[in-house]
This record gives sequence, C-alpha cells and structure tokens, in this order.
Amino acid sequence: MTHLPIHLAYEAILAGPVQYRWMFPFERKMHNLKDYCRNKAHPEGSIAEGYCDSECLTFCSMYFHDIETKFNQGDRNHDVSERRMAEISVFNQNVRFLKGAVDDILSLTDFAMIRWYVLNNCDEVLPYIREHKAELERQNITNIGKEQQQRFHKWFLRRVQQMQVEGSTEHIESLLNLASGPQREVTRYSGCVVNGIRFHTQKGNSS
Repeated sequence: MTHLPIHLAYEAILAGPVQYRWMFPFERKMHNLKDYCRNKAHPEGSIAEGYCDSECLTFCSMYFHDIETKFNQGDRNHDVSERRMAEISVFNQNVRFLKGAVDDILSLTDFAMIRWYVLNNCDEVLPYIREHKAELERQNITNIGKEQQQRFHKWFLRRVQQMQVEGSTEHIESLLNLASGPQREVTRYSGCVVNGIRFHTQKGNSS
C-alpha cells in the first residue's frame, strides 16, 4: 500500500484524468443487471426481462400518488410532523427518538454538565448569565468560567423566584420551570433524529 500513491500518480500521467477511464460506474451497473438473473440457464433472457420490468414499474410508479413509491416516500430522517411552540427557545426543539429506550439515573457529573449546557445555550437565559458573570467579576473571583458553571443554576433559581415575587410576567412560568432544573431519572435512547439529521450514540454504533 505504500507504493499506491506512486502508482496512482504515474497512472494519471499515462492515462489522464480518472473520470474518463473509471470503470466503477459500469461495474456497479453490471452488478445491478446481474441481480435480475433468475434463470441460470438463460441469464441473458432473465436480465433483459428483469430490466424491462424495472423500467415499467419505475414509469408507472411516477403516477401512483396514493401509493408510497420511491418518488413520493417521506424523508427517512424526518423528526416530527407537528412543531411545538413554547415561550422558551430550548423547549421548541423537535426530536424523534430511535429504538433502544432504557431507563437510567444520571450521575452527578453528567447531570451538572447537561444542566449547564441547556442553560448556557438558551437565548432567554443569556442576559442572566451576563448579569451573573458581572457579579462574579465585581467579587474579584478567579476562574470565573468554572465558578459560574458551578454556581449559576442556584443563582438563577433565586433570581427567577425574586422576579416572581416582584410580579414580573415575562415568561416567568417557563423561566421558573427551566431554573428548577431537570430530574436525574432519564430515558436513554440509541439515537435520535433532529432537524433532519440522524445521530447515533457510540454504543449504538458498536452494536
């Protein structure tokens, strides 16, 4: 294999660009044609008949609107058909879970990481994160990023509760639910589909 780059370069010099002499498309097409063969005694007849059947079915399927065909079938990686509308952007995410549901309890480390990730990536919480950061800077605390990650969730809950006492009505219920934090009891899945993109866990890929 170490000599392969040398041979490929020499081959390109002799024969020119690969797209003019690449046999892979023809080999792939021949593989598809050989799959049509059912009668080993007369392979040419089987291939011709199978090719005609495939062309006829493909042509007819373009007009079958009430039957699922390859021309009108849904996207394989669709998430959900109905979109949720919530006051907080983090609750508007639409996801379709894949198989492999397992009940589990998060470790304290994973729980803290997930909680901070959600809060730190919520647009409605960003003003409070900046407010808390400014408060830590006034206290001359070193390593503000780490301290904020450890302290912010408690400060944020007290801040939202204070806003509720003061009579604030700006997304107060949703902010209070967000500040209260999630539960450690979760359901794990082997994968999910989000915004048309399929994700798999490392454990799901290895199985």
